[in-house]
Amino acid sequence: MLTCSQCRFENPVENRFCQRCGAPLPHMDDVGTMDEVGTMPALEDPGSSFPKPSQAAIKAGFQPPWEASVVTSPEEDITEVLPASALPNASRPDLEASAPSRPEKQPEKQPEKQPTESSAPDPSPAAETSLDELDTPEAVFNSIATRLQTESFQMDTGLGSLAESSREDEDTPTIVLPMQLARLDSAGASHVGRQRDHNEDYFDTQTQMSVDESPMGRVIQAQGLYILCDGMGGHSAGEVASAMAVEQLKNYFKLHWKGTLPDEDCIRKAIFTANQSIFEVNEKNDSAGSGRMGTTLVLMLLQGTQVAIAHVGDSRLYAYSRRQGLKQLTIDHEVGQLEVMRGVDPEIAYARPESYQLTQALGPKDNGYVDPEVQFLDLNEDTLFLLCSDGLSDYGLLEEHAQGRIEPLLSSSASLEQGVVELIDLANELSGHDNITAIAIRAKVRPDSRALGS
Repeated sequence: MLTCSQCRFENPVENRFCQRCGAPLPHMDDVGTMDEVGTMPALEDPGSSFPKPSQAAIKAGFQPPWEASVVTSPEEDITEVLPASALPNASRPDLEASAPSRPEKQPEKQPEKQPTESSAPDPSPAAETSLDELDTPEAVFNSIATRLQTESFQMDTGLGSLAESSREDEDTPTIVLPMQLARLDSAGASHVGRQRDHNEDYFDTQTQMSVDESPMGRVIQAQGLYILCDGMGGHSAGEVASAMAVEQLKNYFKLHWKGTLPDEDCIRKAIFTANQSIFEVNEKNDSAGSGRMGTTLVLMLLQGTQVAIAHVGDSRLYAYSRRQGLKQLTIDHEVGQLEVMRGVDPEIAYARPESYQLTQALGPKDNGYVDPEVQFLDLNEDTLFLLCSDGLSDYGLLEEHAQGRIEPLLSSSASLEQGVVELIDLANELSGHDNITAIAIRAKVRPDSRALGS
């Protein structure tokens, strides 16, 4: 029996048309051929209990229930209704040409793996695979993300190693290269000032130098003695005391300075010798009170790159270098400074009339009352030393004009003779209240190639 697709009436197999409604009946020999109206015979849908309508029925307005939500008309573009994944790309050349280069839904970002000291990210297979071998945008994206993550970790650990190395360098003690003297210049000058009728300051400079030339380089051997004294004690007495002190010190070091820089004991004995000679003259002349002559002292000894300084009284020694600037190396031996060292505010300590009185000097008393200060230092950079009497150092003159008047003298092209004269002229312009004396020593150093083995 043949079931009519229109009215479901059972017809004999030999019938060509339904006996009830006259609709054509399907026959096996009709499959794949066109009927008399030019349409494919309707076949029964194996997945549904409803037969598929013929083209004639569709044109007449018949719409089966299972297609009502999908196709509204035969001419409707199926790509507007079905998802893109429902159709093969080969059957949709227009869609294939306009497909996005990356998927619309981004892959979930993998949480960044935090690097640790004990673990490192293992390279994934994607990281080792050529991008050309990957067949989907998701695979390409994941491969690139994995590579970036691995390279980021390597960069972080590399920077960490540099930071750790930097911390190790900070903990490593700084190595000070041995230095040798490259050049030594000196100059000194003195002036009576604008308010005194005679000059009680006295100074002397002695420099001995030799130059050795060898395959190891040029080496300067130098020995320098620089002494400045500011005398006091009545008419003509002060200048006698200062001259006596300088001569006694020169003679002593001439006898006792042999090869190496004198030690503290030797320097103190030299100063005691000078003090004793002046003291004995005072005793011989039966001088008393202000009639007893005396003098301040500041001296510097140089042997190669080793320096010793000593002082008694308020004559000062300064050092200037580019790294440390201007630095006062001596502390005045006077009443005001003694109070400051005991904790008194400087403005209060120097408010009294006796603040500038000396607590010690050479000559007025015997060696039991003299305690010279001695200190040593090594030259590790180019340095300008300046010995001066209080006519130059008073009122903060050097501190105020260090940049303009002292710093330029550190240059080898600067004339020390002219520089010293200009400092004295400046002191006279600002005050000139006392005698003015200055000694400048410029020491240039460089790394010792002999010690470096080159």
